[in-house]
Amino acid sequence: MALPMSDKKLVKSAGVLGFVGGVLSLIPEINIIGYVLVLIAMRGLSRAYNNDVIWRNAVPAVAMSITGMIIANFAYVKAMTVAILGPLATNSWEATATWMLAAIAAAWWFIMAMYIVFLIGGLYWLRTYGELVTVSGIQYFARSSKLYWLGSALLIIGVGAILVLIAGVYAILGFRRLSRQYDIKS
Repeated sequence: MALPMSDKKLVKSAGVLGFVGGVLSLIPEINIIGYVLVLIAMRGLSRAYNNDVIWRNAVPAVAMSITGMIIANFAYVKAMTVAILGPLATNSWEATATWMLAAIAAAWWFIMAMYIVFLIGGLYWLRTYGELVTVSGIQYFARSSKLYWLGSALLIIGVGAILVLIAGVYAILGFRRLSRQYDIKS
């Protein structure tokens, strides 16, 4: 696809933003910043390639990823609070057992909510990166899209987290390739 020089510069800068955002999205404490940078990169790519499908799918993908991370963090904090404070608040074995069963039930609901959110997000990542590979021709995004979806679907059994991590690495490689796709001489 022949792009005008201004669009080539936009693709290059979006590739750099996506690369940095992709790296930051793999770091748990600052992954929200990474997702925002990837979203900004997707907006630039959507404009450069004149393809709104990328943007329309990237917004819910990022929103679901951030929501899933918030649910996961909240569930972890809640579970730790219940596990630590529950036995301290009771003085009998029956009350402690009831407290723990309530904690397990609450954790199950959080895990199901997180799974559903990540599954929906995985579908949107599949569409986003699938459209990006169509317009850019970079195959790393094809691998990333499939692995995000498969990883999201298998997240419930644990192996999905590894696949999502690998998908993130493929997305980073795709953004790196995208940032170097056009040799721009000023």
